[in-house]
Amino acid sequence: MIIKKQLPSYNRNIEILRIISDKKAAETIRILLQIIEILYEENQALKAELQKMRDELNKLKREANKKETERFLVRKREKISESTKRNEIKRKIEQDKNRFYRSM
Repeated sequence: MIIKKQLPSYNRNIEILRIISDKKAAETIRILLQIIEILYEENQALKAELQKMRDELNKLKREANKKETERFLVRKREKISESTKRNEIKRKIEQDKNRFYRSM
């Protein structure tokens, strides 16, 4: 994570800083609060980017899964086709055997 070089000059927590009598401590707390705010904003931006990446990854996984499913279905159709051909050949052989034995 990159921390922004310049901190914003506004004070959202001015009430807290007024309570603190020590000027040095108040300034330190103000700066720390600004750093927290900046880190929070950066964190939110990174979370959004991470969600985009997760969404893209899920999309790619779905596409890959779809392609794999299509390949599986093609292979299954080919196997059925091959099985059907084998069955036809077996049936023809049986028919030929039956014809042969009938002719005797």
